[in-house]
Amino acid sequence: MSSSIEQVTMPRGRPLNVLEFDNDDSFIRPHRHEYFEIIWSRKDGGRHSIDFIEYPVKALRLYTIFPGQVHESSQLGDHVRLITFKPGYLDSNVRQNRMMEKVFSFHQARVPYINIDEMAEQELGKLFSIMVRENKKAEPDWDLQESLLSSFLYYLAGYTSEGETHSEFNDERIGQLLQLIDQHFCQERKTGFYANRLNLTGKRLNELTRKYLGKTVTGLIHDRIILETHRELAFTTKAVKTIAIEMGYDDPSYFCRFFRRLTGESPAAFRKRVFK
Repeated sequence: MSSSIEQVTMPRGRPLNVLEFDNDDSFIRPHRHEYFEIIWSRKDGGRHSIDFIEYPVKALRLYTIFPGQVHESSQLGDHVRLITFKPGYLDSNVRQNRMMEKVFSFHQARVPYINIDEMAEQELGKLFSIMVRENKKAEPDWDLQESLLSSFLYYLAGYTSEGETHSEFNDERIGQLLQLIDQHFCQERKTGFYANRLNLTGKRLNELTRKYLGKTVTGLIHDRIILETHRELAFTTKAVKTIAIEMGYDDPSYFCRFFRRLTGESPAAFRKRVFK
């Protein structure tokens, strides 16, 4: 571990990378993504973790990682395909945003992978091969690549679980709220702050979050604090006191009680369990 989580960025001047490799040695260390990534293994075998939760690597399964998440690969296996792209590379509109939410599930609406079938493997493989060829050019056509990537993601979105309606995004205010929480959860823990930003009363905002997400605004903020604390405990050597202050708590003892109440264990116990 280190005193901070390594930040990994895309190469300068390249908004998209598409590659296939057999050696995964460079993907072992924990790192926080500043880009979107799709990991597609052609074979069963290997393992990796996303936000300290370990997943087995399987064929016909594509893993999706979005900016801010922590990724560590102990062994990705052989014949792995990777697609990485910068935020903002794809056009931003309501339809595109909903597609991105469906594929990457930014707000933990599902597990971070999508299972496909053999037909999808063939069809997506064709798009992937075209992107690889274009990516290898000295001066890739980034507009063409954007269109190919969008087609790839739209096709992949069709394989998300049929039970997932993502109904929370029928009300755009819920998506806006989740973005606000991501931006301000360390500094702002009052429902009123978020309600004011969305021109709603606190009561009405809580009605919406209970309806679409099954939690109050406070519950969503607490979930976000715990997730970030888990990341810091699992992948850095920062003292619990330091993490507490970074999360916006002046009293480390209170923070530890808060953490235990929500997770059932102390921060120290969680860190010890992760590194058994």
